[in-house]
Order: sequence, then structure tokens, then C-alpha cells
Amino acid sequence: MSSTRIIGSGATRTVSFGVSQSLRLGHSVGCVLTIWIARLLISERVMQKIIVDHCIYPDEVRSAVERVEGLDFSWLYEPERGRPNPYVIVRAKIRGEDVLIVLYPTDDPMDNEWRLASAYFISPGRCIDSEEAS
Repeated sequence: MSSTRIIGSGATRTVSFGVSQSLRLGHSVGCVLTIWIARLLISERVMQKIIVDHCIYPDEVRSAVERVEGLDFSWLYEPERGRPNPYVIVRAKIRGEDVLIVLYPTDDPMDNEWRLASAYFISPGRCIDSEEAS
């Protein structure tokens, strides 16, 4: 089960789901079982952060989420933590290890483009060099 903060009727509340979900912003909440990432946008700053801090390469993240069906994901909305915009956390595998990939939708939600905010291994200390893993 994953816990997700969703928007509903002017209040934020926490709901647990056993399957992947999405939300529709506004006064009502809708569930969608899939997410489609046609194109992943990665800034130079984020690229350097995931390489240096998390030992994950941009191509590995793209391979894990771009044009992949059945991704396990959760929407989060945390304005009380200084995050005014909803974002998505995708759970995927890189080099056989579980990773969390944080994504923000672009301005046009219909274009299936997402912006990468971060990617990191779930297990602490799992910073494995990709040459080592080969």
C-alpha cells in the first residue's frame, strides 16, 4: 500500500491505495490506473545531482520510465511542506535495484512530457557504479 496526499473539496487528506493512481486537480478526485511518460525532460542541474549524489545516470532513468507501460506510481501533494504543485513518485528498477523517481508534470498535462526532479536508490548505500554492475 502506498500513502498519497490528494486534493479534495478544498482540503488535503491522506488516502492509501494498493494500485497505481492519479488525480484530477480541482474539487473532485479521480483515479487513473496508468501513467504514460512519452518524454522525460532532465535539466543540467538535475542531471549533475543524480550522477554525483545518487550515482544514477540520466539514460538509466529514461530507460526505466520512458514509454514503459504499467509503472507503479503515486501522486503527492504537500503544500504544508513548501511544495505547492503536485508531483509523482515512480517506483522502478535500475541495475536490478529499486529506485524512486520524482517527476513533475509539464504545463500541458496532455503532452505526456514530465520533468525529472530526482532519482535515488531506495536502499541506503546502494550507490553502485554501473561499470561494477556489468
